[in-house]
Amino acid sequence: NSGLMVENILKKILSSIDEQGYQFALIHQSLDMKDMISGDIDIVLNTHPDKIMLPIIRALVESKEVKLIQNLHYDIPYGHYYILQVLGAEKCFLHLDCLYDNYGVNRYHLKTVDLLQGAVKTESFTHTSSAVEAIYLLMKRSIKGQVDYARLNYLQEVLAHNWQQLMPIISEWYGKQGLDKVKELLSASPEQASPIFKELKIILEQRFKLIHPIRFILSIGLTKYRQVKRFFTPSGLFVVILGPDGCGKSTVTEALPRELQRGYRNIWQFH
Repeated sequence: NSGLMVENILKKILSSIDEQGYQFALIHQSLDMKDMISGDIDIVLNTHPDKIMLPIIRALVESKEVKLIQNLHYDIPYGHYYILQVLGAEKCFLHLDCLYDNYGVNRYHLKTVDLLQGAVKTESFTHTSSAVEAIYLLMKRSIKGQVDYARLNYLQEVLAHNWQQLMPIISEWYGKQGLDKVKELLSASPEQASPIFKELKIILEQRFKLIHPIRFILSIGLTKYRQVKRFFTPSGLFVVILGPDGCGKSTVTEALPRELQRGYRNIWQFH
């Protein structure tokens, strides 16, 4: 089936990275293979993603196993998002979100070397340690804000499980005020968590500017550079549907995102 085909492609890619001696780790150790391949697979790498991933992807393309749909460069020097179409199955895609940032200028402020620290190797794949995943998810949710019940519940579990180890790290990033807010978060409902995350974001960003001013300035400069670069070399496609009234333009426009949403990272409609 299509899920098994995607799973096999992912295993081939991870095995190839491992065989070449590169350090890597999947961030979400809580997910099983089925859950991972249905969403974005976050991979931390110890060098430029294109150097590692593109030769592997080219080999899969040459063997007619996949087609590279997009290679998107995002908000840091070496962050790449690969979308692969798995051939031989209808509308079957694999999303690989690959991060390499030893400056710590990504939106969550964490360095790659810190995310790889203590990575755990299993029979299936190598993943980040439980404590690393906890601090990553805390900072990610602080920046992004709202979270559903399942994600909040898991965040609370990993924070509680690693609390003694995480206390000095949380204090370093959030200060005493932030540490107290994280303690409130441990027993909060999704509705209660939303304002807590907003406060944590303010605290985190203020402390980042004060404690790491050079990294803060560098992150702004790199973001502006990326925005200018994307303006002159945009990625993605514009699809224009023309026709007389009543010919089905709206029907087609509504159907396309449902059919192709896994083939692209985002889809916007303009009417």
